[in-house]
Amino acid sequence: MKLGKILRWESWVVFWGISILFIFGCKSSGKTEKKPVEKTFFDVSRERFFAMPPMEEEVFQVFITSDEFTVKQVSAQDAIEFQHDEKGNIAFRKVIEKYNKIEYFAHGVLMLELYPGNGRLKRIRFINPSGVGEIDKLISEDVTRWTYKFPKDYVDPLRFNVRYGVALRKEISRDEAVQELKKYTR
Repeated sequence: MKLGKILRWESWVVFWGISILFIFGCKSSGKTEKKPVEKTFFDVSRERFFAMPPMEEEVFQVFITSDEFTVKQVSAQDAIEFQHDEKGNIAFRKVIEKYNKIEYFAHGVLMLELYPGNGRLKRIRFINPSGVGEIDKLISEDVTRWTYKFPKDYVDPLRFNVRYGVALRKEISRDEAVQELKKYTR
């Protein structure tokens, strides 16, 4: 008799335990927790770059990776417009892709001077170089293809600053990088 009562009692405990687990399990399974999306190196670099306050006379901010070429105008919107050249941007991104050996973010500031008659590039000066000579050289070469539109039918501003940022990503292993360095040091 005692054994029968114990078995009934245990079956009730098991029944209620399973019921409680089922009820709470169903409630928690109905909620989907959103896992925070991990930001990539490019995302963090882009946010950091565009969060910088514009310098005096800064008109454009240009962020470049092997995947994107983003231009943001920060001033003089009514006087000058950047003319996008998608084919040129793609070609420049392919050049940047060759430098994806390390994870690195470089930024600098250029001063551009335009001819007053036609708005073409007259002079490029580095106000704040990035510290990586090859990137600075690539940027100064790429700036020469940029064109602008002037809604007021005259060139204004004649002189302005462009902040640029280039983010590189590591696409080779350490051993591959050492092998590549050995090629250049022999």
